[in-house]
Amino acid sequence: MTSAKTEQIPENESKYWTMGIGDEEPVTQTTVSATWQKYLSLHKQGSWLQALMVVNRLIAYDRQQPEVWRVKAKLHGMMGHSVSCICAIEILLQLVPRDLDALRMQALFLYCHHSHESALSICESVLGSNPTHADFWALKADILSSRGKQTEAEKACKRALQIKPDCIAALRLQSHLQTAA
Repeated sequence: MTSAKTEQIPENESKYWTMGIGDEEPVTQTTVSATWQKYLSLHKQGSWLQALMVVNRLIAYDRQQPEVWRVKAKLHGMMGHSVSCICAIEILLQLVPRDLDALRMQALFLYCHHSHESALSICESVLGSNPTHADFWALKADILSSRGKQTEAEKACKRALQIKPDCIAALRLQSHLQTAA
């Protein structure tokens, strides 16, 4: 399971893609639980690089586990490895095509990299089948606002807050939209 983009990972990121594999004994069925605990401990401490090394070892053990790819995508994203992040998201979506968390990460990534139409398309697709997903309404509102479509953004933001009144992203955007008006 690979992404076509893995060959396009730039040199400054590529060393992180497999870093940690071979540094310790391979993960086995007996050690997988302890390895996950090690990852959780490192993540909790904010030791992103060491956590990524452990995640890479977990992937070497079982490349078919969606949760490992989800974590890898998030770690690469936090570390600023944009191509590695999107590659991990794409692999996650190959494993679980309608995974809402992965689709949200993909839409956020595209939005942050100014691919607004693609990000908006993902939001609309998800909302077509999951119309009560407040986070996608809030993201849609954010994208619309950044494109100057304030009226549509306000409607999407209002919808997010109807579904989830404490949706932080929607509350932040609502405040911004009110001050911009």
